[in-house]
Amino acid sequence: MTENWKFYNVDQMPFAASIYLLARTFGLSKSLPLRATGPFLIRFFRLIAKYPSIAGEGILSFEARGKRIFAQFTGSYLQFRAIYMPSYRRGYEATTSAILTKLVPNDGVFYDIGSNWGFFSFIIASQPQFQGRVFPFEPNPVARKDLERIRKASNLEEFIIPQAYGLGDLDQALTISEESKTQTGQTKLNPLGFGVTKVQVRKLDNLDLPPPNVIKIDVEGMESKVIEGGQKIIANHKPHILFENWFNPDNPLLSNKFFNDLTSLGYVFFTPGFRFVSGDRIVMIQSDSSCASLWDAGVPGRICLVPVTAASRALMQTHLNFLACHQDRTAEVLSSIPLQ
Repeated sequence: MTENWKFYNVDQMPFAASIYLLARTFGLSKSLPLRATGPFLIRFFRLIAKYPSIAGEGILSFEARGKRIFAQFTGSYLQFRAIYMPSYRRGYEATTSAILTKLVPNDGVFYDIGSNWGFFSFIIASQPQFQGRVFPFEPNPVARKDLERIRKASNLEEFIIPQAYGLGDLDQALTISEESKTQTGQTKLNPLGFGVTKVQVRKLDNLDLPPPNVIKIDVEGMESKVIEGGQKIIANHKPHILFENWFNPDNPLLSNKFFNDLTSLGYVFFTPGFRFVSGDRIVMIQSDSSCASLWDAGVPGRICLVPVTAASRALMQTHLNFLACHQDRTAEVLSSIPLQ
């Protein structure tokens, strides 16, 4: 398996993204004058992000089925920092990319719930042998605009079928905030009257789509609502579920609800990471920047899994990615991804 999970290249940086990158670089500088300039540049970025003609557009590229694809992207949308920030020089959420490419069958169905502009959707659909279907679910019209135009440029329209709504425990209309126009990766769904853009939310169980083999969930705190709205699909088809989880120390019982809901459906849990070995030293890492530093130094690393329970989740760091596998399918997963 490759040790470099960088999938996208930036062939042309938009003006707004260049300002943001400079601000973050100055913010980490040892020079006090440069560090002081960082917050000013962030404010400047936020100002120009409001004006698309000034913020500009960039060009990204990636390899899809033996062809190099080029597509425009919006400079003011911060989620694109996943392809230009130095900490992601070896790939963004490399563990997620590695797990998905191993678990999604070539003829399978992948639900990318909270897809944003389609980072993982394009990785899966671009695999040379993939003949299945990818369904990106993204209610934010700003993020979906880039998803649609990258899809159009990619020649992958046959395999990627965007869904213009979010998923939850009810079929209903909700709203997203003004900040979601630039912070698309932090889009949160609010009751009507608490946002500026109305979006649709549907129950997973009410969809007329092929059942999933693998689901990825990144929905900014609505993970349990997605599961509540999809209990029939999940119980009947037992898909692998890769999800982001933030632990709230002020409300640990609520934080563990997602784990408890899936446990009741017969699921067991793992946290994925890269296992690096250097001499007699072994370390498991999820952090993109730490993985990149070790790979840059020539330390070999392979993807593997560490068992987790609902009870032990509270002992781990605040933000982690997890893999949930139905107990009937655990052997299938461990045959392709080893334990630590």
